[in-house]
Amino acid sequence: MVFFYYFGLILFLGAEINASLLEGVRPLPNDLSTFVTTTAGKLNRDIPADEGESHVDATATVRAHEENQARRENAS
Repeated sequence: MVFFYYFGLILFLGAEINASLLEGVRPLPNDLSTFVTTTAGKLNRDIPADEGESHVDATATVRAHEENQARRENAS
């Protein structure tokens, strides 16, 4: 069990280093659940308009999404 724990830890650390240094991937602006629900809200067009308000401030996720879209448009 110790072997698999350290193997997974080293594998995860290597993936993080690879993503940040070579791929230029930045960390998520919010926690994962806020990021996923905000992104799903942008992708799914069939969400009802009377859906309840969010209890989490997702402005950092929205701002990161807009910056990413602008960067993609400038690269094209």
